[in-house]
Amino acid sequence: MSAEAVLAQTRLDDKTYRVSLNANHPLISDHVVNNARLVSGACQLQLLFLTISPLAVERIQYLSNVRFMSPCIVGENSVGGGIASESVVLDVVLQKNKSQLYSFEIAGKNQRVHTKGKIQLAEKEPFQPNSSAEKCQISLQTGELGMRDLPWINTFFETRGSHYGEAYSALRSLRFNDDHAVGQLNISLKNSSDFSGFRVHPSLFDAAVQTAIGIISQRGLDKSLDWIYVPFALGKVTIVNANVAAANYRALIDNVRLQANDNMLMVDIVVVDEQQDIFLKLDNFALMKMLKFRF
Repeated sequence: MSAEAVLAQTRLDDKTYRVSLNANHPLISDHVVNNARLVSGACQLQLLFLTISPLAVERIQYLSNVRFMSPCIVGENSVGGGIASESVVLDVVLQKNKSQLYSFEIAGKNQRVHTKGKIQLAEKEPFQPNSSAEKCQISLQTGELGMRDLPWINTFFETRGSHYGEAYSALRSLRFNDDHAVGQLNISLKNSSDFSGFRVHPSLFDAAVQTAIGIISQRGLDKSLDWIYVPFALGKVTIVNANVAAANYRALIDNVRLQANDNMLMVDIVVVDEQQDIFLKLDNFALMKMLKFRF
């Protein structure tokens, strides 16, 4: 995490780290849902790379069985106004299960768990780059395309209660059909003075997930503005290339399926850089349909 975003880090015991985040940093203040500032799931996952030792971070092969249990709310009535506190405190708990496999929990006030999952440490696994990207591009070239620009994207989120500042506005355009979507992502390098502190920048991670709105719109899953699709679970997160210096990426969505009476949208997401090299893979990403004002 950026040095500007982290105020303090303390090791409480052999498995628990307490991290204090700057609630006024754009990575938190620019993420407003239902009139409340939230610590995004992308920011929470980044805390894992902060608390794990540098040697182990280089050996993280993937995260798995990630569950977003509850929203991490920083302040109420935050659109255009102040914030309830200057900082937000989260505890990161790492428990070694067996050789090279850890479980983690990220909890806040009253030990309420916000995110949990597993971390697999290993050497980088063999990987065949661009296979998912090529499949997605071919499908889009042969099917009917919807195309949307930045004003449409902003309106889509704002009418559903999500207000994103510059730090979460990296999704610039969309192309999509019923089964695939491609998002053009641009990371403004002025958003943080310390990009070297990130394994995967939260702006990039969040924008990749936002690309799913193309599928939601194309399939007519967003007919009622009272309902929204929110991140619920992730089967596997693989960081293929932790280069965060580039500005332009593409997010490619494939393997789309609906479950639980259309209340859960499942997708696979691949992020590629300007050289078409795969940067990040999000497998079995689940978005759950919920009432907009539930939390």
